[in-house]
Amino acid sequence: SRFLERYPETFIARRLYVAWLNHLGANQQWDLFDRFYTAKEATDSHQCYSMERRLAQTDKTTPIYSQFSIFWLKPYSLPRECDRLLSQWQQAGYLNSDLAWQRFQASFAANNLSLARFLIRHLEGEHQVLADQLLNISRDSAIWLARLQQDTIGLNSAVLNRLLRQLS
Repeated sequence: SRFLERYPETFIARRLYVAWLNHLGANQQWDLFDRFYTAKEATDSHQCYSMERRLAQTDKTTPIYSQFSIFWLKPYSLPRECDRLLSQWQQAGYLNSDLAWQRFQASFAANNLSLARFLIRHLEGEHQVLADQLLNISRDSAIWLARLQQDTIGLNSAVLNRLLRQLS
């Protein structure tokens, strides 16, 4: 605490702050966590711990789970520190195909195909069919683009131009 107050703008202080809040959140030491947590400097992990702390202190879970639903839509994997909250949120029934479809689209657009593939398990019906098709097109496009970059493929420029238009 004294070190953070004495050297607030240093690289070491920032690393200490992040590690300290992660430790407090992991051990659910909410009083100390509240003392040091600031939303302005919060990492994704800290935001999850903050929502988890609020859940532990209230019976009104809907606003917190709704906030996490928006937070969950990020096009990248959440840190493992969010796993407890994620599990509670899923058990409360907030994860559905429509929400998973929104995150799939964001992940796909950000070219995070490993997350997009993971999310397929949470999709249903048309969402699942379309997601499979998009991932197959993406995979096939990557194969064709790699082949097109090789000089030995032997296609004339008209064929190459048509393929490139179709792939883009």
